[in-house]
Amino acid sequence: MVTLSTVGYGDITPRTEGSRVIMMVLIVTSLAVLPSLIADVLNTLRKRNGKEK
Repeated sequence: MVTLSTVGYGDITPRTEGSRVIMMVLIVTSLAVLPSLIADVLNTLRKRNGKEK
């Protein structure tokens, strides 16, 4: 969770309250979408491996 939600090396951080809210929404959305994208990539790779055999 920490690795996926890190914005950078710590030298660049959102400073205003609005930018912090935007980053929180972006991080939560990304964490929700990432597993689906990984599953899609894995399914595509499985299908390709099945067709090659």
